[in-house]
Amino acid sequence: MPVCPMLATLRHHAVHNSATGRLCSLAFCLSLALLGPAIAVAQDKPDTQPTTVIEGQVFDLMGAGVKDAQIVATRPAGESGTVVELGKATSDGMGDFKLTLPGRLSGKVVVTITRQGYAPVTREVEIDPDDDFPPFIDAELGGSAVVLGVVRDFHANKPVAGADVRVESTFKTWSDKTGTDGSFKIEGLPPGAATVVVAADGFGRERLHIETAEELGHLVVELKPERIVHVQVNDDAGKPIADVSVECIDDDRRDYRSLATDAAGKLTVRGVHYDVALLGVRLTHDDFISSAEFDRQIELGGGKLESSHTLVMKPAGTIVGTITDRDTRLPLNGARVVAGSVPSDRTPRDWSGLDGKYRIRGVPPGEQVVTVHLSGHAPELGQVSVAAGQTTTLNLKLGPAAQVGGVVVDAEGKPIPGVYVAAVRWRDHETLGLQAMTDGNGRFLISNSPLDEFLITVMHREYEALRDQPIKAPRTDYRFEMAVATAGGGDMPEAKVKIGDTVPAFELVTLDGKKITSASLRGRTVLLDFWATWCGPCVGEVPNVKAVHEALAKRDDFVLIGISLDQDEGALRGFIRKHKIAWPQVFGDKGGSQKVADDFGVYGIPATFLINPEGKLQAKDLYGQTMKEQIEKVLQSFEPA
Repeated sequence: MPVCPMLATLRHHAVHNSATGRLCSLAFCLSLALLGPAIAVAQDKPDTQPTTVIEGQVFDLMGAGVKDAQIVATRPAGESGTVVELGKATSDGMGDFKLTLPGRLSGKVVVTITRQGYAPVTREVEIDPDDDFPPFIDAELGGSAVVLGVVRDFHANKPVAGADVRVESTFKTWSDKTGTDGSFKIEGLPPGAATVVVAADGFGRERLHIETAEELGHLVVELKPERIVHVQVNDDAGKPIADVSVECIDDDRRDYRSLATDAAGKLTVRGVHYDVALLGVRLTHDDFISSAEFDRQIELGGGKLESSHTLVMKPAGTIVGTITDRDTRLPLNGARVVAGSVPSDRTPRDWSGLDGKYRIRGVPPGEQVVTVHLSGHAPELGQVSVAAGQTTTLNLKLGPAAQVGGVVVDAEGKPIPGVYVAAVRWRDHETLGLQAMTDGNGRFLISNSPLDEFLITVMHREYEALRDQPIKAPRTDYRFEMAVATAGGGDMPEAKVKIGDTVPAFELVTLDGKKITSASLRGRTVLLDFWATWCGPCVGEVPNVKAVHEALAKRDDFVLIGISLDQDEGALRGFIRKHKIAWPQVFGDKGGSQKVADDFGVYGIPATFLINPEGKLQAKDLYGQTMKEQIEKVLQSFEPA
């Protein structure tokens, strides 16, 4: 997140904390901008007593603010050995605190920060009464929880020495090795949920979910013999395929691993749990038709601890070509070229280089539609016949883009915000993938539109949908009038993702640059919250989403992600600062927000999707004050027995 410009010129307030790389709190940044030098010593009125201020922020290992931390300021013990308490404060929901101490102080002050479940932090600050700005403390709290126990051989009933024990919590890992007596001890864990992973040679990997690490006590982990799974990957002619990415998942234990075949097309999966009956597998290779999901299964079980399995991949084709500007005939860099009849993250794609060339591998054989998008240009579409194992050339030219838009109103002419506008058909294909949503004034705008006509559908959960509406650029004064839905609800299309379906694969980048993929979230419960700052109902839901975050942020098995459908990044960042939103937020094309909204079939906001640890849609449209309770029930249903 960028530094406040005013802070950039200040001394120690504007720099990153050397240990954490974090910036001073946004609340502090805003207070400086608004209040200026008067914040350090309050002496505005002649009859008020001068005070000294120390500000700061308390956060955990994930960078989330820690609420209700106790902050105490004292004078260091002098020759008398007496410690003098100067004042106390408590951190708020974002971890921010402000110590207001009586009098104009100078010299050293000791600040101690404590919170149940965390190790105390002590900082010494120097008070300069002539400094216009108060000292600021960035304090990361490490955990104080301890996990200790013993690892034993289930069948032999004896300790297992040298076992690797890992504890995963708040996206960090602590580890230890068992001694000759099988014992281990891991310290410094944060409070809340954690996952214990135990692995040892000759044994199946064990994963245990812990609700509260600080209350665990002594843990006994029993290991069973491993299952060894040999995998051979061949093409449909029986020839081995090297460098195939083979992802395996044991859904029952949320145990995921990724390997690659060697030159002979072989690999061995070790440490598979003895009780596994089915192992889900996903295969990926650029030159073959890859799996979108874990749609292959290896059957295990029975008395055999070692088994061999052959998996077959069918060869794919390749499409190459050059993307150029229609008018200048110059090559275009950065164009997104997608092969497939329906836009999806699962379809093969590539981006043109500086020379305008692209190369799409892994294309299924047959007639293929290729769609090209590039900002500042109109989309283009081409068709090509692809043969297995063959390369086909398709060159495309892009013309200048235009904008198309308008307003959506109700029967009384009042604008309707939060209406989903989606391109559904263009040149007899469903590959355009353009979409927009009306703002607070009911207006929508589709940039980089084709110049020829295409069809859109206009949808809102409270109104009857307008389907297959013709629209053509350049024109931005279209007007669509929607009728209120009947008692049965709005004329919404059939949901793209239904309860129980495996959700579409997605790849997101948050505002602070962190990459999140659906594969990396496997084994956790995930809440996707689609919203926008201009959407009144969305803003009304923010306190409820905050309550979910505050209650569940410490859980290792839960992730909350905000998907913003705003068009103004500055407005979004300002809203986040003002309302102290601490969970990850995704924005714009680079973040993938529009793409994932389309893949999930978001036709109106706010919209929430709860994904279970198996990657399936468990619930959706969770709102109101009961949102937290509903999510907690789902989490409990997926806790290990």
